[in-house]
Amino acid sequence: GRDGTVFVTIEDEYGDVQIILWGDVFARYSRELDSQVIEVNGTVSKWDGTTNVVVTSLRAIRVGVRMPRAHDWH
Repeated sequence: GRDGTVFVTIEDEYGDVQIILWGDVFARYSRELDSQVIEVNGTVSKWDGTTNVVVTSLRAIRVGVRMPRAHDWH
């Protein structure tokens, strides 16, 4: 959580990607993660066969339509 690293999988109709939030970034943007649509800014990281985005900032986007519910895999 706030002191460690948070891993979140986000998806759209094209696929999914894991985003990584360091503790300070998570503390700053944790509320936005509750939104159904977010814009993520960061650096693409490819390591050991995986591709992730290390988040530098994100923002909630309001949309005028009802979105499908998110999947909670845990």
